[in-house]
Amino acid sequence: MLSIAQILGASDINNRRDELRGLLIFHRGQFMQLIEGQRIDLDRLLTRLRFDPRHENIRMLVDENVIGEPLGVHPMARIAVDGKVAAMIGDRPLDCLSLPQVEALFTTAAETLDLAA
Repeated sequence: MLSIAQILGASDINNRRDELRGLLIFHRGQFMQLIEGQRIDLDRLLTRLRFDPRHENIRMLVDENVIGEPLGVHPMARIAVDGKVAAMIGDRPLDCLSLPQVEALFTTAAETLDLAA
């Protein structure tokens, strides 16, 4: 299994190449990502991930055009699960969060890391 640093490094390289931006949360053995970019680039990424045996149980929570400024400004930034982010997650696994909770989580994380500016 790859380390978080290796995942972030590979994602950074690939996302720069594909002009994608992302935020990654790792909590209790689960990953959750917000990925933004052009539709064709996102579709190519999802196809790659679905055929990569290292990825399991991929679920897309939202697939919509973003109106306004994107949350992610870096090819891939890791969100630390502490402070406000930890309080929003609580004791729940990531896959137990509702869509409004996930959206609030990424918005708060981006603001906390000053990535939205």
